[in-house]
Amino acid sequence: MTPSPLPPRIVIRGVRDIVVSVPHLLGFVPGTSLVLVGLDPDSTVVVTLRVDLPWAGMPAAERATMLDHWAESFSVLGREGIGEAVVAVYPAEPDADDGRWPLMLGLPHHDLVEDLRELLAVEGVQLRDALCVVADRFRSYLC
Repeated sequence: MTPSPLPPRIVIRGVRDIVVSVPHLLGFVPGTSLVLVGLDPDSTVVVTLRVDLPWAGMPAAERATMLDHWAESFSVLGREGIGEAVVAVYPAEPDADDGRWPLMLGLPHHDLVEDLRELLAVEGVQLRDALCVVADRFRSYLC
């Protein structure tokens, strides 16, 4: 019996690699989503998680419950030796066709990215970068 071939390795060398890789890792282009890509010490993709973004006006109690569920999901990251993660936020599409919102007008879900940084830190995972992705453009929350 011939052993099955190893799955292809995806190595992330920069933020553009994340933006390009996420649709391939998920099998679709995410929308109104948060995607977390967990990396091993060699910057090889180990895990990809996608969750729905919270909706505007979500009650505080529901948001807290959502973050608790995310914390449970993220607990596996530290156990699996994932030391770094990159987060990509795919907000709702802009109403205008110019694709500039929200990249030019301020990034949505900034508070959510800060919450994620704290959740990841508890698991010993460093947030390498967090990106807001709209169409074929992206901008970092961390710089």
